[in-house]
Amino acid sequence: GTYTPGTSPVGNYSYSVSGTAPCVLATAVVTVSAFVPPNAGTDGALLLCSSDGATNLYPALGGSTAGGTWSAPGGGASTGSINPATAASGAYSYTVPANGPCPADVAQVQVTITTAPVAGTNGTQSLCSSSSGSFALVNALGGSPDAAGAWTFGGIAHGPNYVPGTDAPGVFTYTVQGGAPCGSASATVTMSVV
Repeated sequence: GTYTPGTSPVGNYSYSVSGTAPCVLATAVVTVSAFVPPNAGTDGALLLCSSDGATNLYPALGGSTAGGTWSAPGGGASTGSINPATAASGAYSYTVPANGPCPADVAQVQVTITTAPVAGTNGTQSLCSSSSGSFALVNALGGSPDAAGAWTFGGIAHGPNYVPGTDAPGVFTYTVQGGAPCGSASATVTMSVV
């Protein structure tokens, strides 16, 4: 008289009560159907750099089934594919709807997006050999470079300023270190003296 889901077979189960003459046997039937519970998989995590390309969140779930829907942190709709340059960090939820008496199942992918370093764009600068004072190398870079970078010349550390008549002309490299998983970013300034 006990049904064990996942073990007992589905189908019609008869319950009978013997009758006492002149009453006949009484029978009732219970029809048991089994539903496969939804499986959203196991929770996952992704560490992304803001410069990474579009990323599909689905592979970060362990053992999930198709047919679910994604929602972004805060509950907004999501396609399950995010652009780290514009997406928010947080928990992205994957929900597989209820199936019969089986409730819906939810799994989450915790996404952490690290901002990529910006070294600016390459630049050139010419100075007169009689110029007095020093020139801030960062002023020759294009874009909006981060302020936390360091300069090198020929692989050797160099200060942030160029002094005509003292420093040799050539290519100076500005490097901004990135936090994992972002790599470092570099840009160069080619200095010449007239």
